[in-house]
Amino acid sequence: MSPSKMRTSRISPAKINLFLYLVGRDNRGYHKLQSLFCTIPNLHDSISFEKSDKLEIISDIEDNLIERAAKACNVDDLKISLIKNIPIGAGLGGGSSNAATTLLEIGSRYNISRDELIAKKIGEDVEFFLYEENALYFNSHEVNRVNLGLKLDILIVKPDFSINTRDVYDIARQEVSSNDLHPIVDIDNLKYYIFSGDNQLYNFALKINCDLQKVINELYSHSGVIVARMTGSGSSCFGIFESQAQAVAAGIKIKSKYDKWFTHITQLHI
Repeated sequence: MSPSKMRTSRISPAKINLFLYLVGRDNRGYHKLQSLFCTIPNLHDSISFEKSDKLEIISDIEDNLIERAAKACNVDDLKISLIKNIPIGAGLGGGSSNAATTLLEIGSRYNISRDELIAKKIGEDVEFFLYEENALYFNSHEVNRVNLGLKLDILIVKPDFSINTRDVYDIARQEVSSNDLHPIVDIDNLKYYIFSGDNQLYNFALKINCDLQKVINELYSHSGVIVARMTGSGSSCFGIFESQAQAVAAGIKIKSKYDKWFTHITQLHI
């Protein structure tokens, strides 16, 4: 059996934005970002691929980017099956990761280079996953690999509601003029922005659901938390803790208090 006909499986990782700033818009009107993206090593979806006589997506999620990724490459002969573990509407990049994982598999099967896949421009989050790096700093359309020698103990909390990314950016587009957007982050001082920076989408997401503040307050109420922040466009928030034990203890307490909230402990090496 040739590789193109084999059934293959790939993991599709989640991501976290340790900080996020809006710095302008490109010629398509999409927001350009300054953001430190990191993969979450122990949180991922699984996707399998096999040859078929048509494009077939097997998923419990109706609105996903897998089909868009396949069609962007004019692929119509794959059966793609998704097993979902990453929460939806969480700002953890699940849909973008699924699209990128699909593109990477297509690239492998049909000899399409990574640069060609990136040029499909399905989205900046998708582009991050296409690099298959554990940490990248995006400065508008400039991409920088990151090696800070940091170990971060993190608790991720997604409340029992989701937030639509498009809705958040629509509010940002209405309320912030392009003339007011400008670069903020100094690449030589990324550690500062990890611990003392911001996610500028938070205030827009808060207008969609004010209960986001409850999540941030809850994280700050636990021993050992250094900083709490929203990731991506929400609704997930995260706390960076002084130790893994403190992150685990906070996660247990939060889960016992809010049993419908999703909690996840991870350790990032960046």
